[in-house]
Amino acid sequence: MHDVNRYDALVERHRRLEARLAAEVKRPLPDWLVLQLLKRQKLKLRDQMAACRRIADAPAARPVLPGHGRQLRGLDKTPSGPCRSVSDAR
Repeated sequence: MHDVNRYDALVERHRRLEARLAAEVKRPLPDWLVLQLLKRQKLKLRDQMAACRRIADAPAARPVLPGHGRQLRGLDKTPSGPCRSVSDAR
């Protein structure tokens, strides 16, 4: 629930920044420093919105019990294929 409210707040801030950006561009002599600042803020908000979406779309994390984690297999084998090192090719 908190993530939804945060995402909605970020979307609203993004819309307001877009309106301020459009208003600044329409001015007879736009301030390029203000435009740059607004664009950076807008990109930062876009990244925060994407992070909220990733969190909302991620599957629920399940705790890993001791001894039940992922086990790496094949580490005791000698490397083969195109990724083997030069010393292994002998």
